[in-house]
Amino acid sequence: MLIEEYCLPISGTRESGSEETLGGPPLSRHAETGSTFSARAGRANAPPVPGLVGRYSVEAELGHGGMGVVYLAQDARLGRKVAIKSLPQELALDAERIGRFLREAKLLASLHHPNIATIHGMEAVPDGRRFLILEYVPGSTLAARLASGPLPWREALPICSQIAAAIAAAHERGVIHRDLKPSNVMVTPHGLVKVVDFGLAKVQGERMAAPSSREMPRTPSDWSGTGSGLVVGTPGYLSPEQVMARVEDGRTDVFAFGCVLYECLVGRRAFRGATPEELITAPIYRDPDWSALPAETPAGIRDLLADCLEKDPVRRIGNARTIELRIAEARFPTICRARERASWVGCPSSRPRPSS
Repeated sequence: MLIEEYCLPISGTRESGSEETLGGPPLSRHAETGSTFSARAGRANAPPVPGLVGRYSVEAELGHGGMGVVYLAQDARLGRKVAIKSLPQELALDAERIGRFLREAKLLASLHHPNIATIHGMEAVPDGRRFLILEYVPGSTLAARLASGPLPWREALPICSQIAAAIAAAHERGVIHRDLKPSNVMVTPHGLVKVVDFGLAKVQGERMAAPSSREMPRTPSDWSGTGSGLVVGTPGYLSPEQVMARVEDGRTDVFAFGCVLYECLVGRRAFRGATPEELITAPIYRDPDWSALPAETPAGIRDLLADCLEKDPVRRIGNARTIELRIAEARFPTICRARERASWVGCPSSRPRPSS
């Protein structure tokens, strides 16, 4: 079994075996990167900063990690800031990795939604390196906000409703994210949510090739050497079917969404482990600590969490739009009840609920 995670571990105080604990320098996170990057500059694998990438004038390196480098740049033609993502130097000319890079670009280009970070295009420089030109999103990651503790449910639900909207839009285009987690969610100063990092995404039904040896994870949290299959994602947010390397569909993202919502409300992960192996397999053998949910959590949200975190995907919610509707019911119960009495079809409570 191999955990193919396109990010580096972050030092921190989370449970052992998670991406936040296993040494290394702190990482910075930007929505425009579509990946996680080290804030420390000057590593040997970081290519020289180009002065120009097409019409984009590079201003600074925002960060880099094992699977990419990101720069802040200015669009000379349109006068806007953008983010530019490139492959690390040792992979910049690797045909297989370039193929994955191009595939990520095409998947992003197929998605158009206000809660998904946008791709503007792709450029190349004379030495052969390719760059994704991505939306620059100011703000902080949801993970950074949760570092200070859980969110009140009235603050968590608007954020998570936007996450569900993004995932639903991707699913409607046949795209499964497969790595939904707080560090892949940006929240702007005005409360707009952007889901980022589609580097592990795939089209539903698509068969994915195994990574090359140069892409293999380098830390204990990223892999379990059983050799039984290929597992893609981040330990702690993997669905049972991901852990068992079975067929994935949109319900994989629904499970991860449940993990994110739980973490927003409780302030810690739904699934933890003392070792990397325990962390990876926890979604199969353990249940979240439901007693840790704040007493004021609406009953409808408790039920929603249970339905998202069903271990059997057949019993799990099968449509992310259902999540949006049920969050709306919890946020606006009085309005929904009034609309239901008036038989207003715009109210979630008065609609036939999508099949789960």
